[in-house]
Amino acid sequence: MAFIGSANAAELRFVLDHSISAPLVIAERQADQPGAKGGILVDLESAIARELGYDAVFQSIPRKRVEEVLQSGSMHVLCHTRPVWLKEPDKLQWSSGFLSTANLLVRNKGGQKLRSLQDLTRGKVGTVLGYVYPELQTQFQSGLLARDDAENEVTNLARFMANRVDYFISEQLFLDYQLLKKPELNAFVSNRMVADKFETRCAMSKLTPVSVTQFDAAVANLKKRGEWDAILVTYR
Repeated sequence: MAFIGSANAAELRFVLDHSISAPLVIAERQADQPGAKGGILVDLESAIARELGYDAVFQSIPRKRVEEVLQSGSMHVLCHTRPVWLKEPDKLQWSSGFLSTANLLVRNKGGQKLRSLQDLTRGKVGTVLGYVYPELQTQFQSGLLARDDAENEVTNLARFMANRVDYFISEQLFLDYQLLKKPELNAFVSNRMVADKFETRCAMSKLTPVSVTQFDAAVANLKKRGEWDAILVTYR
């Protein structure tokens, strides 16, 4: 595992979306220079690179720039994304499935029990800047829900706990990890529902040194040997 600046020519360069939180990326940020300690993405992508015979190199990129660096070829792969989340997905290559997850919609205490999107009432929902939530577009467009963007999900959760928003939407991987570390949060986020289940993929630059077929084969090999699940279980 390395960061931009490695002299090794056999590099597979992975983008880490700057807004991603634990357990996907567990990072220390000093003077705006991220140093990834680990996390699901760092561990899985390091394993993929090893399987392909490359050194994994990581760089944290602001979300608004991830497509630019992939299209230019300065970075090779962005994992845990979807075509619907990007503006120009056709300008990139796409792997097969990467991770299965869901978006959870959480309502503040005292509100009507959430069973479906039909139970929503007017209010502000904590969202992440630059993220697209296809499952809530109808509610945003009608004005039933108003987006209230934060830099990341950690900030979103904190604002929800401080009653600054009526709802927040969270990836299940993030919320499950928070509850694992702080079980007392259950009392505050118990009124939640699955808004959307989906499978993420990896967006690959057309200048990536490995083919989509090779990349998918590396993932399949890791899963077959049990290494993939062994990494995931350490964060659950």
